[in-house]
Amino acid sequence: MRTGDLVSVVFASAGALVLSWVLLKKVLRIAYARKLYDQPNERSSHTLPVPRLGGLSFLPSILFGLTLAAFLSPLLTGEVPFEVNSEYLHLLLATLILYVTGIFDDLSGLKATLKAPIQMLAGILLVLKLPAAPLSGFEPLTQLPHLLQMALLVVAVMLVVNAFNLIDGLDGLAASFVVLSMGFYLLLFSCLGTGAHSCIVVFACAVIATLIPFLYYNVWGRSTSQTKLFMGDTGSLTLGAIVSFFWLQSLSLPGEVITRLDVAPLALGAAPLLLPMFDTARLFFLRIYRHRSPFSADRHHIHHYLLDQGYSQAKTRLIILLSAVLLGVLHLVLLTTTNVWATLILDYVAYLAFVGVVARRLQAAQR
Repeated sequence: MRTGDLVSVVFASAGALVLSWVLLKKVLRIAYARKLYDQPNERSSHTLPVPRLGGLSFLPSILFGLTLAAFLSPLLTGEVPFEVNSEYLHLLLATLILYVTGIFDDLSGLKATLKAPIQMLAGILLVLKLPAAPLSGFEPLTQLPHLLQMALLVVAVMLVVNAFNLIDGLDGLAASFVVLSMGFYLLLFSCLGTGAHSCIVVFACAVIATLIPFLYYNVWGRSTSQTKLFMGDTGSLTLGAIVSFFWLQSLSLPGEVITRLDVAPLALGAAPLLLPMFDTARLFFLRIYRHRSPFSADRHHIHHYLLDQGYSQAKTRLIILLSAVLLGVLHLVLLTTTNVWATLILDYVAYLAFVGVVARRLQAAQR
């Protein structure tokens, strides 16, 4: 990385961290004063009312960090700051749409039938600027008309967005998954990318810095001292859009790198997202099979299975994150030794084996 890029990382991270901390303190004070609570129910991991507006701080903090880096880095280094192309405008529009949708959902509640088309619109915005062959490596899907390939990717983006929305049922889980994903993309684009990917690296650091104060309040905060906070749909939808964008940016990796590795770029970028995507797909199919809405609520998430066995939230979070890392490593190893479809099938078999073991242990504990 250039000196200017390293300085940009510092400014972006510091700016995002500071503003996130300031905004979260204000949100906590206002939310507890006005009793803007998420009331506990049979699916909740909490027993006391907790505000769920922590996600309000995410988008402003990330944008502030990036803006600070863009203006101050050139003043210190004399170098042109990281490049921003039109894809980031699409990301901003998509994220704003989901950010506002999340605010309304957190404050008054929105039906899934309304949120689904909004998520579709955000997905369309995110895939509009993709290259001509977005499903490269996924033969025979590459033979489909371009419009149909884009439609499949919109569905995939909606799956990612909903995955991060649905795993936000345990303290620190969704935010930790995002930090894990950003760490992966930080390494991916730092090691395999070009100078054009410097903005992605700075962006990833800003996202991680934004989530550090939130994780502090979400995991270690206490309702009794009015320091506990959830991200709500505002946060999970915003983060889902951002993670989807990073995943899609795998298509921008240099062609010679993809050829040398002999992998499908989208499959390579999906490594940190497999477990939440698989879990969401399983839940959707299970609910549809039982003649219920795929967006209906239940306690069949993997974190519910572990919590119902008596594991603490901290142990449950650790088990799931470690499982996601192992699944991602397995995925990357398989990608270099077999074709993409065999890799995905073996990935899913490994995921189902994990769920099966957890489910059997739960059944045994309930007898």
